[in-house]
Amino acid sequence: MLQNERVVDAQVQLYPSIYNPHTVITYANNNDSNVHSRLITYLTNTNATIKQISTNTIVNEVVSQWNKSEDIFVNKYQMGFDLFNNLTSINLSLIFNVYFSTVNYHTMATSLGVAMTSLFQFYANSSSKMITTTNQPILTHGEPLSEEDRFFQMIYCFDTLPLSLFNFINSILAAVFIGILSSNSIRERLTHSKDLQLLTRLSKFTYWFSMSLYDFSICLIVCTILTIIVKIGAVYRVNSGAEVQIYVPDQHIGYFFLMFVLYSLASLPFIYVYSFIPGTELIGFIIFFIVNVLVCFLDVVLGFIGVFSGSQALPDGTLVNRTGTLMTNIRWVLSVLFPTVNLKHALFNIRLRSSDSCIAAVNSVMGTNYSSSEPWMSLNEPGLGIQFLIFIGQIIFWWFIVILIEELWKICLKKMRYCSKRQKQTVTTTIEWNDTELDEDVRNERQLILNRSQLTKSAVVIVRDLVQEFKKRKEKSVVKRIHRAVDHLNFFVSPSSCFGLLGVNGAGKTTTFRMLINDIQPTSGEVIINQTRNNSDIGYCPQFDWLVEHLTVRETLTLFARLKGLTSTDIDNICIGMIQCFGLDTHEKQEVQKLSGGNKRKLSAALAFMANPTLVFLDEPTTVIL
Repeated sequence: MLQNERVVDAQVQLYPSIYNPHTVITYANNNDSNVHSRLITYLTNTNATIKQISTNTIVNEVVSQWNKSEDIFVNKYQMGFDLFNNLTSINLSLIFNVYFSTVNYHTMATSLGVAMTSLFQFYANSSSKMITTTNQPILTHGEPLSEEDRFFQMIYCFDTLPLSLFNFINSILAAVFIGILSSNSIRERLTHSKDLQLLTRLSKFTYWFSMSLYDFSICLIVCTILTIIVKIGAVYRVNSGAEVQIYVPDQHIGYFFLMFVLYSLASLPFIYVYSFIPGTELIGFIIFFIVNVLVCFLDVVLGFIGVFSGSQALPDGTLVNRTGTLMTNIRWVLSVLFPTVNLKHALFNIRLRSSDSCIAAVNSVMGTNYSSSEPWMSLNEPGLGIQFLIFIGQIIFWWFIVILIEELWKICLKKMRYCSKRQKQTVTTTIEWNDTELDEDVRNERQLILNRSQLTKSAVVIVRDLVQEFKKRKEKSVVKRIHRAVDHLNFFVSPSSCFGLLGVNGAGKTTTFRMLINDIQPTSGEVIINQTRNNSDIGYCPQFDWLVEHLTVRETLTLFARLKGLTSTDIDNICIGMIQCFGLDTHEKQEVQKLSGGNKRKLSAALAFMANPTLVFLDEPTTVIL
């Protein structure tokens, strides 16, 4: 008799192979006996190792082996057989003795089954005949379950804590790992190393594609390791009731791996969008982790409410669980918005589909019509089709948001500023702006730039009435709230010349540089570089170092040399020349983050002159050096 509420079938067919590897000892005083030959054949077919002895000393043989090693006695010898044919008597007789070990269960019944099968095959004169011995425990529920036991037995089949802890923990671990990956994109945005890379020939598509390819490779390795750990835990589980046991079949663990891969693909563009928000890496990771924990826990709470909410009877007698339906709809919304929640639902469906008893419990409580015969990728639960489509939709949606942020935000921002300025009438146009208060030489320069179109062909840089305004958050007055950092700036730079911007701190020099490289959009005005309105083929040394901190000096120079399109044969020589020219010989293999401020400025200047650009912008390149 077996008392276990979760066991639905505990029968065991008793063949000698259940003890493999083991050795069966046999003896026969007449090896030509048909019964003995059928015994040997049957044991051989069950892949048992047979040891035939020449004298009737089975007990002595086992005892002698026990004297050598107790382990051999316990694990190697499980059963033995001897046969005696009385060849001298007028009436032939057969004595068939069976020996069995008492160490393991079922050895007595198994050995008797072997003996009966041998005799059956002898009398039936057929080796295909067989007697199958089955151990079928009687499943009992023991004493009536208490209310508490029934409660936990029921919620075991639902996506509620504490018995759904395996799915919950896996989802949180996945969110933690993805959160760690987000720190790379957050760091490159905050340090502006991304902006410096995009000033080369690197396109935004290539930048995001290479980053996602690297991140997905890491995700694939982690998913593989996690799948192997779960598989090992399922095969060698200590507790037979552990939730991990459902992953013993290869098909189950295969879909487990697939869902984690899809989760990785959906989460990467999600964290790339998120990386535009945090102010620091640490705060970004903490917020990402807390939000994912909260939404997963909220999903569990909503599932709990849905399970234990009461049903209401309609006039036609139909029972409707409106609260449960509402909770389910909210959970679907969370699943669509957050890849972590969708992963949690997918893992729950894998568990639910593996248990007919749990499907029956869910159907009875929630009024659903689930079936374990549903195909794995069915759109009907507990299939994984819905979760698969949600992951695909999230991949498309979040990548679209990344493209929207990178390509269209500047256009939208410019239109918003234009509408805002027209409404508040705070923008002074070129025609309306009065330049009579300017110095004469400044006014003449402005008129020269405004009136001489031929400058477009001769100058490498033309700046026409450049204006940049920022808002002061603390000012209540609309007029005082606007701070004009750059006020109708006009100048041009001729080829093969050195042009400098002089001014006190806060005069707008760095802001002007950022507009020249198209890092920020001007409020009004025009910038023409190399006869176009883009920032191609320029070098830039920012006021604050925009470097990749975890690369060495040599690796940084090599990276930007490749980004600027230099050939592999020239890269080594050019990098060596840059290192020598800027005095970085002793720091070639040192990480950027460990360099002094002066050496970082040298490296930034070296990157600006890399690949001999037609135009170089240097924003205080000697700061910290002198």
